[in-house]
Amino acid sequence: MITPIGQLALPGADCYLKMWQTSVAPATRLLQDHRHMNFEIARVVEGEGTYIAENTHFPVKPGDVFVFAGNKPHWISRIGAQGLRIVNLHFSPSFFREACTVSARYPNLVFAHSRSFCPRIPKDQAASLHSILDRIQAELIGQETEYELCIRAQMDLLFACLMRSYGYYSPGEGTHTAAEKLLQGLAYIDAHFVQNLTLEEIAAKSGLSPNYYTALFHECFHMKLWDYVLAKRVDLAKQLLTGPKAMNVLDIALACGFNNTANFNRVFLRFTGLTPRQYRHPENAL
Repeated sequence: MITPIGQLALPGADCYLKMWQTSVAPATRLLQDHRHMNFEIARVVEGEGTYIAENTHFPVKPGDVFVFAGNKPHWISRIGAQGLRIVNLHFSPSFFREACTVSARYPNLVFAHSRSFCPRIPKDQAASLHSILDRIQAELIGQETEYELCIRAQMDLLFACLMRSYGYYSPGEGTHTAAEKLLQGLAYIDAHFVQNLTLEEIAAKSGLSPNYYTALFHECFHMKLWDYVLAKRVDLAKQLLTGPKAMNVLDIALACGFNNTANFNRVFLRFTGLTPRQYRHPENAL
């Protein structure tokens, strides 16, 4: 069961931050190779189980906090007899670039972290993160004057805390003299990812050569440029598949930039572990 807590949306269809609570029963079958473009923080409220991330099995216990950069595969492989209750915070790469001042200095924070970083932060080490997440949650619920500004400030504090206290990212990693130009091309992708994009036009928006742009993209974001485009399309498809407006699979495929359902199904399965129809009706995937 999913219970929304609140969200903050900035101009742009995919520029958002969301928080919700998920309650999962022991018998629920969960996805494998689950990934998305959003940065995710999950804190465990009740229950226990096992998370798989970075090719490692991590125990899940109350008070633990898990941090997953965008496009990093992760999933819960086991749920204890009491079930699990988790509070999730997701925010899109666009939100990070627009709302977090730290993005100007470290543009790839949402996609890359230090090799030594462990995604599980146990309860006895997570007090500072819980404090920040509590304040974000309170602002989302209360929505008092300038709550958006307060959330932005907490997001910068969150990344500072991750880098300073948990070794999420070393300041010497990933900084690049062409970072600003890279982000210009990325912003163009975010605004046009459902269209028939070409590498030449993306690179042109950044003022870099196509070959250099793709190499720089992979160096900074630890993923291929076209994988980023496909992941953006899949994220939009997931919203349309579960949205209030009933659309058939072909219409969703076309709306997300795919030219046929066969290609759409193949890419969707690759990123989610389910076909679009199974994602819309998860009971059929059991």
